[in-house]
Parts: sequence; C-alpha cells; structure tokens
Amino acid sequence: MDYHFGSRNAEVTFDSAYKDKFVKKLSFLLPPFDRFVAKVELPEQEPVFPSRENEIRKIADMIKGNRSMIIPVISEVGAGKTHFLWGIYNSFDVEAITTFLSFPRSKEKFLYYLYSNFIKQFGQNNLRDFSQNFGEKFGAAERLYGLFRTQNTERIVISAIDQLKDEYDPECLEQCVNVTIQHLMDNDKSQIAERWLLGQVMDVEDLFLINATDDLSNECMAKTMLKLIIENHNEEIVLLFDDLDKVAKEFDSSTVFNETGVDVNWAGDLEEVCEKNSPDSGEFALLEELIALMKDINNLKIVVTLEQEESGRFIEWLKDKQDKCSIYIADPIQLGPISLKDAYHLYFSRLKNFCLKYNINHPTADRFFKPEKDLEEYLDIYREDLYFPLNQEILEVIYGITFGNPRQILKNFKRIFDAIIFEEIRVEDIKTEYKRFLRK
Repeated sequence: MDYHFGSRNAEVTFDSAYKDKFVKKLSFLLPPFDRFVAKVELPEQEPVFPSRENEIRKIADMIKGNRSMIIPVISEVGAGKTHFLWGIYNSFDVEAITTFLSFPRSKEKFLYYLYSNFIKQFGQNNLRDFSQNFGEKFGAAERLYGLFRTQNTERIVISAIDQLKDEYDPECLEQCVNVTIQHLMDNDKSQIAERWLLGQVMDVEDLFLINATDDLSNECMAKTMLKLIIENHNEEIVLLFDDLDKVAKEFDSSTVFNETGVDVNWAGDLEEVCEKNSPDSGEFALLEELIALMKDINNLKIVVTLEQEESGRFIEWLKDKQDKCSIYIADPIQLGPISLKDAYHLYFSRLKNFCLKYNINHPTADRFFKPEKDLEEYLDIYREDLYFPLNQEILEVIYGITFGNPRQILKNFKRIFDAIIFEEIRVEDIKTEYKRFLRK
C-alpha cells in the first residue's frame, strides 16, 4: 500500500514500518522537545497559545492612542512570558512596529545601548521609511515646477528645528535633524548618514562629512534620535522587555563620571519632579531610568514581564510613580496556566515542525495541519497514531501533574522522548511504563 502524508483528503495508515523509521531518526536528529525555554535572542516561530490570544488583543487595544505607558505582564516561572512576548511581536492584531529588546545592564551608556538595540530591531527599511516621512513632514515633498523634488535641505532642516525646538536639546536636535535629512536627500552622504543613524561609532573624518560633531554614543544624541523616531514615525512603536525583575536586581546603578570628573545623570534629573524612592533605590534604579525616558519621550509604549513572586513590589513602585509623575501604568496582564487544548497544541506543533524540518513521515507532517483548528478532523483519520509515539492518556496525565505549566509540560515530553532515544523504554511499552519517567 502507498502512504501519502501531507494530503488532507488521503486515506492513510501510519504502519509499523513508518513508526520504526520515525524512532530511528529521533536518535540522530535534534528531538522536537529539547528546547523548552523561549529566549529573547532566538526568534520564536511557534504561535501564541490559543487561550492567550485574548490577552494579545487586549494589548493591541491598549497601545492605540497617543500616550506613553508601561504594560506589565505577570506569570509564574515557566508559564511562557517570553513566548507571550514573541506572540505580541508576531501578532497581526498588534498594529505597531514591535521591537524585542534586552535591558541595558548598567547606567553607563544606558541610552546608547538602548538605542543601538532598538535600531537593530527597527531595521534599515523602517529607518529609511522614517527618514522619508520625517523629511516630507517638514517640506521635502515639495516639487519644483511640479516635477523635481526640492534640494533646499537647509530650509527643511531649519523648518524642522523651528517646529521641534521647544521639546529637545537644541544642539542635539540640530545634528539629528541634519543627518536625517542628509540620509533622505543627499546621495553623496546618505550611506555615511545611515551608518550614523544605525548607531555606529564614527571617526572624525566621517562626522565632518555629515556636519556632525558627535555620533550616537553621545547619550544626549542617542536620546534625541530615539525621541525623534518614536514621536514622528507614522506607526506606533512598542518596546518589549523580558524579565524586568531579574535585570533590575543585577542593574549597575553606580555613578558615572565624564572626562572632567563631573557626575553625569544620563537619564536626566527625574528627582526634580518625582521623589526619590529611598529605601530600595538600588533595586529600582533601572525603573528610574525607564520612567525618566518616558517623561522625555511622548507616546513611548513599553511591555515588560515580571515573575509572579517578585511582581508585587515592582507594581506598587510603578503605581506610586504613576500618581506622582503622571506616567500611565496599565493594570497587569496575568498569564495563568495554559489549557489542556493548549497542551495538545504545543505537542502537535512541535511534532509537526520537527517532521517537516527533517522530512519525516508522520500524520502531523502536513503543512495544512493546524492543531488549533483541525485536531478532530485528523483524529478521525489517524486516531491514536496522530499522537505517536505518545498517546492521549499520556498528554492528559502530563497536563494534570504539571498544572498547565508549559515549561514543565515540555520537560516531561522531553523525558519520555529521551527514554525512547536512549533505549530505556520500548515504544510498545510506553502505555504501561511512561509514568516512571514523569516529574511533577
């Protein structure tokens, strides 16, 4: 009999020969459940759990409107906070440019690190779109005789500075506007200007060519450029940060000195408006920097994650700042345990991706198969073979003993697959022996 996988209407049987081949391939390929922790630096392609799509839509609604805000996302350890942020990043419901960033680890060069990290995620195409929209906003769209774009860059720079000068440092504003307009309009200098805008450290000769005295490693310059992009881009921009509580504890808030030995407060004098939180100011130093930035940049939207156990005092601190400094702190989004349906989704999605990646025959190896929609249909066709090498009972037991914690669910999937790979258990004995490999 011929076996045709990947066809929704095929009459197929997943027989013992295919099962043997599947198990053999597990032994020399990276198994589907070896990665059970989502990471900021590794793009996550798996869709958000179906039960959490409502939370994504809530955030999509929250970020509409012209005000700065922090949206906290809280959950237990291993409940999928990072995976949830990747869900925001990849969601079509979120009508914004989302950038998944790492927190700066110290106060020194805080804004340059933040800008460099941001612009890398923002990307060259978005940067070029920004330069065009920014230039046209201040006169670059004008046409001579209805045909030729104006080349009077000086007039455009002066117009932009005149309209923006009240909310920016004048010297930094002049340089940032000048380089942005050159990036758009000066073919001879646009490449150098783009390197500057991408945060590269520039030598004196290159700075001279674009009429700049500093690059964006200058903290004032970095903040000004970040502010220009976020406030003047034609789309919303959302910054996503993971593990606020962990990074806050490690954040180096030691005083930074410039070449003259004068104390430098890179983020500005927040103390003039807000009282210093004295008892735990070290732990909240990172948040002080973020709040200062939000006071300077209009329409800055930030989503942060926190562990449940640590979240209470951070939320209390943020709410206190909201009252004193008019910073909007949204009510926390609480991520509870995933549903049993989500657990099925997790198992089948991983299995499907593994089989498609390595061209392995399996009932899930169908590019049309969407676990959240097609599970019942495929169960009618394949029955228990759809779960191979596990079965429905095993999935339900694992879900029960882990209380719906995604990381623990994945770890238990991995334990059984490892037992198969290292021949600690035969596939035909899984139904009766699987419990000795599980951990609560």
